[in-house]
Amino acid sequence: MNKSINGCWCNSEHKSLYPILKKWLNINSLFAERENGHGPWGDTERSSVGILAAAVWKSNNYCFEEYHFEKRNVNGQGKIEKGKYKGRIDIWFSAAKSEYVGEAKRCYPKASLRNSIKINLEINKSINNAMSQVRQIRAIRTKKIAIVFVNPRFNNGESNYTVQEFVNKITTEIECDAMAWVFPKISRNTNVHDNAKFPGTILIIKAN
Repeated sequence: MNKSINGCWCNSEHKSLYPILKKWLNINSLFAERENGHGPWGDTERSSVGILAAAVWKSNNYCFEEYHFEKRNVNGQGKIEKGKYKGRIDIWFSAAKSEYVGEAKRCYPKASLRNSIKINLEINKSINNAMSQVRQIRAIRTKKIAIVFVNPRFNNGESNYTVQEFVNKITTEIECDAMAWVFPKISRNTNVHDNAKFPGTILIIKAN
């Protein structure tokens, strides 16, 4: 029987993120209920970042999104080079006594059993891309993080993981510092686009 599948964890170094992750789960679930199963993860990256920002505020912290900032040049090996340029930062927020600045990415891996290896490759590529961007930010006391929203695609007619199997795979095989996942019961069969189901989302956070 279908049921809501959600949870979160973070390591001890980033335990201040835990209340934010809990609020993130709650907001996504409430949104899905309000929209008859259609979650915010089906929209743009900006929408996903906005839900995270809402979780920050709801947990009595502070947040600033999509703002201009001076960035440093980083080469293909992730090393800082000379030169600066004006860019934008996806999100800055406080978490208790800590501060974080992050760059966000999204990915839509196919949850097919035949796609097992590619799932991890696609997610890690998104993490690395976000990490490369966040390294361009000059931050002294602020922790820099890569943020990835994983929105699995369950194609109709294919041999797919179950939602629980997919969650188990990601939570055990992807290295990160914090993770949260939400797959509301109401979204299991209603959030359908292009002959595929998008039943929920996983938030991955990895520190630089």
